[in-house]
Amino acid sequence: MRFNNSWWALIFPNVGFTLATVFIGQQLESNAIQWASTIMIIVLVVVWLLQLFNMGKAVFVSLFRDRTRALS
Repeated sequence: MRFNNSWWALIFPNVGFTLATVFIGQQLESNAIQWASTIMIIVLVVVWLLQLFNMGKAVFVSLFRDRTRALS
């Protein structure tokens, strides 16, 4: 699969869901929900870093390697 800038759309809704889970865990004082939200944050950061790496790679390839390809 090739990277496309629309992949960033995966991040925003999941940030909202993760923040909501964090606040629910705090309000209910539930360790299980707080641990689940911690795992969600870790996964979200990993996905964000993967997106950032792929975007940087796509920009590098389009600007310096292959002049015939445009940014997606």
